[in-house]
Amino acid sequence: MGAVKMHLISAEALPHFENMIYLPMLLIILEKDRDSFEKGPFKLKGPYVKLVDEATRAARAELRETTIYLRRQNMKVIRYFH
Repeated sequence: MGAVKMHLISAEALPHFENMIYLPMLLIILEKDRDSFEKGPFKLKGPYVKLVDEATRAARAELRETTIYLRRQNMKVIRYFH
């Protein structure tokens, strides 16, 4: 008799859980990067700020889609801190 393997998170849901962990961190980093580009001694600030803004918009959109998916599946990520 073989061992029964139980998956707690489906393969379909796993990327959404990863997004809920990593995208908020990415948004914090992008915000700090944008501040650095605006305040730093860069000659061509515009292209860098635009690139960071586009990445921020994409990350927020993906986080929004992830939140909707998890809500529809009655799933949530619980953050636990000691």
